[in-house]
Amino acid sequence: MILLLPGWNDSASYKLRFPLLARRCNRAGFNVATLVAPYHFQRRPRHHAAFENGDCLQLAQGAAQGIAEIRALTGWLLRDGCPGVALWGYSMGAGYAGMTVCHDARLAAVVLASPAVRFRPWVEELAVRPRIRERLQSVRQLCDAMNLTPINLTMIRPAIPRERILLIEGIHDLICLQDNIEDLWKSWGQPDIWRLPHGHVGICCGGAPGLPGRVLRWLSTRFE
Repeated sequence: MILLLPGWNDSASYKLRFPLLARRCNRAGFNVATLVAPYHFQRRPRHHAAFENGDCLQLAQGAAQGIAEIRALTGWLLRDGCPGVALWGYSMGAGYAGMTVCHDARLAAVVLASPAVRFRPWVEELAVRPRIRERLQSVRQLCDAMNLTPINLTMIRPAIPRERILLIEGIHDLICLQDNIEDLWKSWGQPDIWRLPHGHVGICCGGAPGLPGRVLRWLSTRFE
């Protein structure tokens, strides 16, 4: 069984690409479930301004709830006779998968595609509008404080062998930076890593040709 974990507010991939990816997994012999994180897609509360404005407590609570739900679903699947469960996450979904695998040794494998390793003010850094860029200093300070906690994946260690971990890095990624993923690769004992000549959209939204099939071949050997 593969649990697909979408990224932050990537509604197009969630609605269009993930069903296609799920059918591809089915043809390869895997059952698939997509788990939507708290505050994402249909789970977004009507009053979500605090979450979108960088409420650190709410971000941490959302991450904790998301990880608890991934672990609960994993446990239910294993108790119900599923022989193995792997996580395949994109962007923030990959960040949640990374935090989960550091607390759950039951997972057969984990694939982190352009994971959010550390918090960084990428919206403010890349924004053109002056109003958004004005928030850069304050948001950077919030991110620095958050990165002193286990929400920074380099601060924690996986509970499964490195042979069952795959990192996918976009060399031209301006959101989940190459340097952060390299730091994660080193701190986690240098598991398998694929360094691809793509940006964040290419890795997370289907722009890397042949990538799903390659991941499925990698996963099939880990389930065996």
